[in-house]
Amino acid sequence: MVQLLVMNCKVCTVEMKAITNTHLAKHGITTADYITQYGPLSEPRRNDELLARLSLLGIGVLPDSVMADKSGISRRGIAYYREQLGMPSVSVIYRTQEGFPCRSILEAKYDAWLHDNHIEHLHEQYVPGTSGKCRADLKIGDTFVEIAGMIAYKKYAARWKRKCEIYSALQVQWKAVYEDEVEQLYSTSQTQVIFVKRVCSQCGNDLTVSLDGMCRTCHRKVWGQKNATLVTCAFCGTEYPRTAGSKTGKFCTRKCYWTSIRLERLPSDAKLAEELNHITVPRLAEKYGVRDNTIYMRMRRMKMRKAA
Repeated sequence: MVQLLVMNCKVCTVEMKAITNTHLAKHGITTADYITQYGPLSEPRRNDELLARLSLLGIGVLPDSVMADKSGISRRGIAYYREQLGMPSVSVIYRTQEGFPCRSILEAKYDAWLHDNHIEHLHEQYVPGTSGKCRADLKIGDTFVEIAGMIAYKKYAARWKRKCEIYSALQVQWKAVYEDEVEQLYSTSQTQVIFVKRVCSQCGNDLTVSLDGMCRTCHRKVWGQKNATLVTCAFCGTEYPRTAGSKTGKFCTRKCYWTSIRLERLPSDAKLAEELNHITVPRLAEKYGVRDNTIYMRMRRMKMRKAA
């Protein structure tokens, strides 16, 4: 239950699943002190009617930002209700009406409004006099347009300040469009934003974190293959590309690996198993002049054969 302490806070609303220690610290109070003064924290009640309405609108299928526009609920609220339904977030790429990827949904919304009003514009245009180091979000006629949607973030605010200084020094014609203005313009537009689901280019699975358009597993695999080095197989002697990052790979194929374990100087599996009942692995390895690991790998393979 949200108490008087945080009633005026935009974060501490019924849309929040719980009040965290980090957030209470911003109010200068710990969770223990909060419970002592106001009683235990409790989660808001489940609104089944609202959840049913959001399900019909496409929650869990559409991205949270689009659901927020359709329902009138904040993105934070949509995320909370989606979690109540046990649905994962939907990762998408927003595109312009021409099909080019956008850096944010605000850029896609502004582009939709421009198309709806038949205003000619260009995307991602380099600012002259910056040697290609400064690029504007849009260019309408002779005016460069910057969409400022993350001013509240320190890193973005620092980059935004440097960009404003560049425009002032060059004395070019430009203007900034802020989030509230974009939202107001888009509310009058009949053209909807375009988005496509983000999937891994290699395995096709849904992406939550994109690394060059791939999931972590595929990105690691592709990176390892691209940066492979030629080494010699420890069994057959042929050269093969060993995946980058692998420091223990010694065999070109699994066949070479398993064949290397089946050495001629070692007895059969049955005799080896019989000897292991009376002698330790280090003593047995010393007897046949092999490493301890060779005996362990033979034992592992024997277990795999029995299981099969």
